[in-house]
Amino acid sequence: MIAPAVVIVPGSPYVNIINGVTITADFSITLMVINNDNQAALVNLEKMIETVYKKLPDWVSVGNFSQPTNAEVGSTEYLTSELVITQYVT
Repeated sequence: MIAPAVVIVPGSPYVNIINGVTITADFSITLMVINNDNQAALVNLEKMIETVYKKLPDWVSVGNFSQPTNAEVGSTEYLTSELVITQYVT
């Protein structure tokens, strides 16, 4: 994986039926930056959060970004934050 990266996967639960009428779909968005220098990685992640948030369309409901977390993929360490968005289908 090459960072910075944005990974989008179906959420869990993926499809929700509310009151038998409204259908929504949840997606989990993970933001990743390389964590070579903790302070620099945090600044890069915060900039990425701001950029991604501004690019989300108005027709999705946006949750909160999780606190930064370390993740290791192969031999590379990343700093990550996760966001759940909800799209109303009907």
